[in-house]
Amino acid sequence: MDAPDCLHGFYSFMRERGIDTALFELEKIGPDTVSKMSDDDLINFGIPRFGDRVAVRSYVGSIPRPGPSGLSCHSGPSTLPSRLLDLIKDKAKDPDLRKKKLLGNKNAKKKDKSFEIGWLMNDGVKVKQIESSPERTDKEMSVKLILHRGMVFEDLNEAVKVHGLECLLQQQPLHVQMLLPNGVNEAAEDTGGVLRDALSEYWETFFTKCSSDGDVRVPVLRHDMKNTWSLCACVLVLGYQSQGYLPTRLTVAFLQHCLGQCPSPKNITEAFLKMIPQDERDVLNRGDFEDEDFIDFLATHDVRKTVNEGNWCEVLHEIAHKVVIQQPAYVADVWGPILRQHLDIHPDSLQDLMNSLQPTPKNILKILVFEDDSRSKPMSDYLKRFVKHSSEERCQRFLRFCTGSDAVVCSELHVKVVDYSSEFARQPVAHTCGFLLELPNYSSYAEFSEEFSNLLKSDIWVMDIV
Repeated sequence: MDAPDCLHGFYSFMRERGIDTALFELEKIGPDTVSKMSDDDLINFGIPRFGDRVAVRSYVGSIPRPGPSGLSCHSGPSTLPSRLLDLIKDKAKDPDLRKKKLLGNKNAKKKDKSFEIGWLMNDGVKVKQIESSPERTDKEMSVKLILHRGMVFEDLNEAVKVHGLECLLQQQPLHVQMLLPNGVNEAAEDTGGVLRDALSEYWETFFTKCSSDGDVRVPVLRHDMKNTWSLCACVLVLGYQSQGYLPTRLTVAFLQHCLGQCPSPKNITEAFLKMIPQDERDVLNRGDFEDEDFIDFLATHDVRKTVNEGNWCEVLHEIAHKVVIQQPAYVADVWGPILRQHLDIHPDSLQDLMNSLQPTPKNILKILVFEDDSRSKPMSDYLKRFVKHSSEERCQRFLRFCTGSDAVVCSELHVKVVDYSSEFARQPVAHTCGFLLELPNYSSYAEFSEEFSNLLKSDIWVMDIV
């Protein structure tokens, strides 16, 4: 088999097992190179599953290698030089010339023997067999997640599917490596910041792909996500257990329903009003039952009864209950057992918890901690003023830049004033893992606001500090 055919067969075998070969083909990695790669190398190149790595190594080992005369190494002893054949025969006849590893079975003489015992882990989603790598001890076993920027939703779901929720929860801390679209690793050492950034991107994608519109959201059913909803619940648990993170745009009423509580009619109605556009809210507030826009609203929600002042509150609650509770009921049935098993949150305290996580100016100002010196006073005033005049979207970007999370997950965000040798190098620098924001000295608030606003608007932040 010549080299092109060998590569084609190798890539075809990998694709049959569902392994993406794009990176292998781009880097021109074939069977010979794979035979020299470690498990970590194969994981980095897109083979995270243990069974796939074993199958690939087995396939590589079965490929004939060219011998001294260009023939296959499996061609038989007749292709070897005669002197080498004679040497082999001599060693076979004389036991003293044999290698020590071929003399007897030393393992049979051992009094103590070791056995590796496997175990099954049930994380509430599925039962998974846990296997250890032969070259690692139990203390050295750890999970390293390789996530691709822009594909975090798919990657985290796959990680939960492969490793299981319980296994990921046991990793303290969970090591995450972010891969840029060009294939280069972000130069960031994760002690929480990279994971928080990944969780923020995950739920941002979730709300875009499979949720309703509005200020707050509920999941929306999709036919292609039947097997994905349970994985989303596991990621929600992973985010809260490891980082105290919850997606703040999920309605509290829906989460209370998942946790086994019956939300109050007031909470359901308030959640629904936040889910509809501002124009529709204005129509409902006017209470003009003959208004054409009001009639269109009723038709949109399939209201078939005559609405008047006496029954309007009841009708509005029925509409809200249908949208907030009934329509995403399938998702709640899938999420419920997982959340109730792993989230130690009382439904009554959920509202207070979600309020504390909200990216609002008030919550951000509570966590800012400044150095106690005269040089920090002007910058602290600038930053407080900047936060107070920030919209919810800018508050989210500020938190994402400073902590990696778009929610308030830390009790303190330290602010330090630093000096830069050049104005060209001057810019705010955030250390997301340590909850530290470094600010340069600015001569005026206008200058500070302009640079910080442009930085947050850029939406291109690469973690490049180790």
